[in-house]
Parts: sequence; structure tokens; C-alpha cells
Amino acid sequence: MRKYEIKKIKKKKINKKKLYIVAAFFCVVLSYSLYAIIVNLGKLNAGEVIMTPAEPPFTKEEVSLDKLINTAKKNNVSIYLPTELPNNYELSAIYLREDNFIAILVYSAEEIKDFKTAELVIEIKPTSDTPTTEELESQGLNEHEQVLEINGWPVYINSKAFGDSSERTREKYGLYTILADIWIGNSLHSINAPALETDDVIKIINKMALKE
Repeated sequence: MRKYEIKKIKKKKINKKKLYIVAAFFCVVLSYSLYAIIVNLGKLNAGEVIMTPAEPPFTKEEVSLDKLINTAKKNNVSIYLPTELPNNYELSAIYLREDNFIAILVYSAEEIKDFKTAELVIEIKPTSDTPTTEELESQGLNEHEQVLEINGWPVYINSKAFGDSSERTREKYGLYTILADIWIGNSLHSINAPALETDDVIKIINKMALKE
């Protein structure tokens, strides 16, 4: 009968020191995550809404207003822009993504073209879902939020939303900004106004008109 050799497999010793280091690392990560959750829950309970302006994925190539309007028409997007602006604000830059249409309009009294640090920014994109004011109110609002109807448009305003987290933006405007969403026909217009008061934003919305 043929004999088979059975080799003994040596057990590798577990490096307990490395195991302790890995375990300690995961404990630190878990503790930090729990801390972040607790802090954010505390902010929510205090009436602060953790919400920041969107940063759409598009190239930072400026386009003309005519280019914006023509592209919007091709995408069946209505463009409503302010007809009156406070503080000598003027349109300083327009950025556009043509596929999956998104437009960013930058307004400034200092000729700032960066949408992160400008005084007023309007983002426009198509939408197929326009809520009623009743539906917006049913979501539950805190003391910094309000729902209005302006010119027949449902409007949501958050007067204490977290602004852009970049250092230069925080140094200029602080932690918070005013965000407003305006549903006009098949388009959603979102306003970011870190340098204005809520009443200023409402006046801007009230004076928005179709740009053709």
C-alpha cells in the first residue's frame, strides 16, 4: 500500500501589536463619525438647516447671454432673470453646461466672476416636478425657512443655510447664506445670496422676468 506523507502546517503567530494598532485606528474613525453625527443632530435641533449651495459639474468657460438663451430654448428651459438688483450688482459671468442643461449666472458689484465668492448667484436647470406651496409646507419648516407664492410661483427660502465651505468664502461671508428655490414653469431657479437680507431676495424674485 502506498503511503502518503502528511505535512504538518505550522500556525503563524498573530502579531498582537499590529492587531491592537488596527483596532485603535478603527475606534478613532468610529468615534469621529459618531461625533460628527451628534454635532449635526444638535444643529438640526437648534433650528439650523444643514444645506449648502450646489456645485454643478461644468467647465468654467464663460458664455454670452445670447448663447445661454439659445441653448435654453433648445433644451426647452425658461430663463427668468432679475430686472432690478440692489447694491449696484451687475451680471459679471455666465457658465453653462449644455448636456444635462445647467446654467450659473454670477452677479457682483465688484466684477467677481467666481460663483463661490460672488455676492449673488442664480442657478437654472430644468425640472419635471413643480411642487405646490402646500406640498412644500408639509415637509416641515424651521424658524429660518419660509414658503411663499410670488407671481404665482412656489418659492422656498432658507435664511440660514450653510454656505460654501471654502476658506475664502467663509472669510468673506461667514458660515451662512440665503438660499431660495423658485419653480417657474419647467425650470428651477435657485438663488444663493450670502451678502443680502431675506427681504432683498424676495424683492429680486418679485422682479424676475422671462428673458427671450
